Amino acid sequence: MKNKKTNQITEKTHAIKSAGVLLFSLMILPLGLLIEPQSAFAVAPQFNNDPADQETLLLLNLTKSEVAWHDPASADAGDSIMFDVYYHNTGSDADGIAYNTRIKITFPNNPTSNIVTTGHLWADSVSEITDTGTINASAPLNLIFDNQAKWYPDRQTGTDYTMIPVTKTSNGAEVNIGSIEGGWEHQGHVVFLATSPANNPPVANAGPDQTVNENSTVVLDGSGSSDPDASNILNYNWSCTGGTLDNSAISNPTYTAPEVAADTTYTCTLVVDDSDLNASDTADVLVKNVPPPGGGGGGGGYVELVISGEETKEISSTTAKATWLTNLFATNRVIYDTVSHPTFGVAPNYDYAFSTEQSSTTDTSHAVVITGLNASTTYYWRAVSSASPEVLGKEISFITQIDETAGEEEEEEEEEEEEIGGGTGEGTTTELDTFIDGYPNSTTTVSDASFIFHSSDSTAVFNCQIGYEDWIDCSTPKNYYGLMPGNHRFRVIAVAASGDYDHTPAVYYWTISSPEQPSAEETPTGGGTETETTTATTVETGIIIPPEQPPAPKTGLNLAPFLAAIGMIFNLENNYLLLLLLALVLIPLFVLLNKLKRLERQE
Repeated sequence: MKNKKTNQITEKTHAIKSAGVLLFSLMILPLGLLIEPQSAFAVAPQFNNDPADQETLLLLNLTKSEVAWHDPASADAGDSIMFDVYYHNTGSDADGIAYNTRIKITFPNNPTSNIVTTGHLWADSVSEITDTGTINASAPLNLIFDNQAKWYPDRQTGTDYTMIPVTKTSNGAEVNIGSIEGGWEHQGHVVFLATSPANNPPVANAGPDQTVNENSTVVLDGSGSSDPDASNILNYNWSCTGGTLDNSAISNPTYTAPEVAADTTYTCTLVVDDSDLNASDTADVLVKNVPPPGGGGGGGGYVELVISGEETKEISSTTAKATWLTNLFATNRVIYDTVSHPTFGVAPNYDYAFSTEQSSTTDTSHAVVITGLNASTTYYWRAVSSASPEVLGKEISFITQIDETAGEEEEEEEEEEEEIGGGTGEGTTTELDTFIDGYPNSTTTVSDASFIFHSSDSTAVFNCQIGYEDWIDCSTPKNYYGLMPGNHRFRVIAVAASGDYDHTPAVYYWTISSPEQPSAEETPTGGGTETETTTATTVETGIIIPPEQPPAPKTGLNLAPFLAAIGMIFNLENNYLLLLLLALVLIPLFVLLNKLKRLERQE
């Protein structure tokens, strides 16, 4: 009996110890999950690879007053389209920061009715991800992006945004948002804005009619062709009824005239297109029949002086080198003009407007530098050599280069000048000051705003700006109605009659708060079922904020890293996995407790 009781006590003691071990394991399990979970489940920086992440690129037609982001979107000519690029760095290890994060939108160069745009998201040492968004247009359209984009960083902290500069190329718009840490609290959006103007047909200009000697060359001039849509790229296609072209797909090809028995006119047609619309123009080329050039002689007998191999080299915006050969030692000079002279008059310039100095020495290889030329201009020249008598070569043409330095200074000054209501600010010395006298409270629930202002110049007029909209002419008081909740900015500037303006606008910032809304926990009236809805929020008139990403589920203990890792291995949801783990612990514990109760009854 004593041994039986001793065995029961021993068995009970073992059971209690086993239960204690299980209880301790159950208690320590969450703590173990909290001890440096990243060391076992570290993840390098990656973008948008969590199942809860939203789509990377979504679109919204602002002109159509859409409030839901979607893909694809539709658009008509003149509509404003918003592009929302979402980012979330899911990295969690010590190197989980995505450094030098860039976001870019690329789009077609030329107008199309099926505009496929691509959103790009990448960072240093982080692979690029892309997503496409399609705009179905009612007609071929272009996209013109704004110079700034709205950045909504750390989306769970609020709806505030920052305006950031956009770097634009012929088919892209890009921003750099710096280093992005891992975690839901650092997710965000960048919103680009673009307009979609209608495509206009190009204008073809084949240049003036030209005259050229047979077997000579002339440069056709299609550089006057243009497209009203500055972003379009023009394609050129020349064709002529006679003669040959060195390149029919450029704006200024070289035309070589054929040999003719009599003067003959050929027509050259230029067709330009922007990959959607096209236009054409023609230029006539009169090819002259020219008898062999006269010659002279020198030395002891009659030898005809022949000029050959005329070429134009080293063409710049102001100079060009004319070269040619002669079969005899002869002098050299060049006669030239901005108009063609198929036939020539009398010496010394033979109807050409200009001539270089005649050389004082003779040679058979000649090079003359023509100076004082105008940029982007077509010139015509002839070689003139003399071995008694004087002989003229065939007419040659060339176009001087574009002066790339011209206007740089003006462009730099224009870039420094902010576009203010048409005032130029040129050549004035008047010092202007602008003052705001009346304004709304810095924080208010009133959606209307009124501003009173004046200038140090009583004759000045004013330009006003709300938010980042265009400057407009205005007068005091200036009223705004129906402004949406959020942060707002008002600026005003005085413009003098001379065109000068105050270079430091008067500015005022204020916030319109939303009226108090019923708590989300209150029971909705009317007996309907309460449904959670995520919508876009308007901050400024015409600007829509992307829907806020819901925060990650919160629990009393930070089990997410451990459960996420196990869930990825077993392809299970976090909640079901947690229940399974608890069941594996609680079921044996329940069995042991029942065993303890049976032992107590036996005692």
